[in-house]
Order: sequence, then structure tokens, then C-alpha cells
Amino acid sequence: MDIQVDYPKSFAIFCAYFSSIFISLLFISKTLFNSLKFPKSRFFLLLALGSFLVTWYFMLEYFKDSYVQWKRQSGNNAEFSLNILSHWLEGTHLFDDAWKLVSVGYYQWFWSHQLCVFVVAVWTPFILYEGKRRNIPHIWAYMVIGQLVAISTASCLFYAAVASKAPTKNTFNKTGLLLLCVILGLAGVIYIPKVADTDLFITALIAVHVVCLLPLFPFGASKMTVQSRALTAGLYMFSAGAGLLILGQQVLDVWWTLPAGDFTDLVATFGSNLAEAFFHHPAQSSIGSDIVLVNLITIFYIMIEGADILLILLTPFLTPSVTLGLYLAQQEVSRISIPLKEE
Repeated sequence: MDIQVDYPKSFAIFCAYFSSIFISLLFISKTLFNSLKFPKSRFFLLLALGSFLVTWYFMLEYFKDSYVQWKRQSGNNAEFSLNILSHWLEGTHLFDDAWKLVSVGYYQWFWSHQLCVFVVAVWTPFILYEGKRRNIPHIWAYMVIGQLVAISTASCLFYAAVASKAPTKNTFNKTGLLLLCVILGLAGVIYIPKVADTDLFITALIAVHVVCLLPLFPFGASKMTVQSRALTAGLYMFSAGAGLLILGQQVLDVWWTLPAGDFTDLVATFGSNLAEAFFHHPAQSSIGSDIVLVNLITIFYIMIEGADILLILLTPFLTPSVTLGLYLAQQEVSRISIPLKEE
């Protein structure tokens, strides 16, 4: 069958997007299949499915909304086909527009920054440290899936892998590189909303994605030491502190936009505006639901692993960047007192 498209480059990029997801899933499929033997893993795999359905319901709504709007503006009334698909992709900036929609505006970025900080500051180190400690193969694939599908979905897939692999005495031996990537990533997150309406936006966005992936590609692992545990705990503490500072800045940015009133009215207005921003556009609803699900999944993870009630209760208010970072730091500190031969 002869398939001709007028804009092969745009069509190829769209296909490459979904092909990258499929290839990444293939790389981790064996690990996930083997994890089905474990109840915790099955639980997180079920959560992954639910997360995918929720986030991609909104993402598909965004695709539909973009396509309908393009047809109306272009006056193209031709029936749907692969060629028309290529015209739509060429006539829009589908993924760029989605990120701009969730980066411009105080309330929009208040939702979106939570996910960005979580990925850069906590989830990247967690994938790396636990991936090396448990000999989980192809850890980079979980980040690719997170960036292209949903962080909540990829988090559940990785938690399923973690639950199926016993820890070893291995650790990542290039913490300096990881710290550099975390710092650069956080700088990018702070920078993104400042350039969301400029040509620098895409460059900044791509840079943040790259620094999250860079430390996850194959590097050597060394034996666990007391020093390596302390460095790991220190990095998690740094990430939690950075997450708290950035959250505080975002709260202040939004707070100063509120009209005068007593504290109760201000809180009610704040909540109402957040909800309005969440449902304002399907792209925002997709990333908003992703962060809500990351909150829920973080609570489940802490509950299952250690049941730290205070951190569980604080997660919706301080965000998973802070509470999961503190929990993981606490876990590393507790391991310091365990003789290495007993781990």
C-alpha cells in the first residue's frame, strides 16, 4: 500500500515519539514480567495502568482539541488520513505548545513545577541509586517512559521493579556527576517559566530532560561503603531542601496575586484558582493529574516501605519532592548503622 504524506519530517517525529515509548517498554518488559510474582509489584503495576488511563485521557483530549482547532483555523475539511495527520503536525507545535500552556501563568506553573522538581531532584537520584543497588537493568528506560508518557506511570513501573529485586552491596560511584545534574536540572526548572514566551524555552526544556537522562546511562557500580551511604543521604537531603525552597517561592508568587481579604478567604480563593487552572486546558489537566497521582503513589510507597505517618500526612502540602526526599535520606541514614555484611 502506498502511503504518501506531504510533511514526512513532522510525521516521522510523531511516530518516533511513540516508537521511543514502545522500545523503552520492550527493554524493561522482562523485568516487569518477572515482577508479577511479587504482590507489591502487582499492586504498583495496577497503579501504573490506572495512572496511564487517567493522564492519557487528558492527553488524548489535548490531541483532539488541537486537531479540531487546527482544522477550524486552516479551513481544511478533508477526511482524516495519515496525510492530513502530517498537515496537522506541520501546522502546529503539538508538544511545544503543550509545555508552554502549562508553563505560562502563576497557577499553571504552580502545578507543573511540582512535577519538574520531583523528577530532577528526587526521582532521578532514586532511579539511579536503587537501580544500581538492586541491579535493575535499563534504568534509563523508566526515565524515557516518564518523560514521554507520565511520571506517575513510570514511577509505578520502577517501584514494581524495586519490589521484585533484592538489594545488593553495590552503589553508584559517581555521585559528583549526579549532584551536578541535579543542580543543573533545578536551575533549568527555575529558568523555564522566565523564558516560556521566548525562543529559549525549547532549549531550556530539552536541557532539563537531558540532564535527567545523562546519569542513568551505563556507569560502573562500586561496593557499598559508609561514606557512599552518607553521600546518598546528603544528596536526598539537598534535594528535599531545594524542593522546599522552590515550593516556598512558588507559593509566594501566587500569594501576591490574590486580592486583599482575611486568611480564610485567601486560602479559599487560592484553592479555587488552582482547581480552575487544573481544568482550564486538557494539557494542564494531564500534567496536573500526573502530579496528583505522584502524590498518591508516593504516599503508597512510604506507607508500604516504612509507614512514616508524618511524611505521609505532609506529602499533599509539601509535595513528594520534599517528603520522599526526606524519607529516602532517612532510609540511607538508618542503613549507616547496619554492618555492611548484614545488608
